[in-house]
Amino acid sequence: IEFFDESRVMVAAQALGIAQGAFDRALDYSKKREQFGKKLAEFQVTQH
Repeated sequence: IEFFDESRVMVAAQALGIAQGAFDRALDYSKKREQFGKKLAEFQVTQH
């Protein structure tokens, strides 16, 4: 049963790392991508 306790933490840590990487890539993309003559990150909806 101890194995399951450790594996749950490891799976959660991996999921958190993947989510952080996805967020970082999306943020970088929004700072570079232009739409309607403005960067996506400049639109109010992406600033909240």
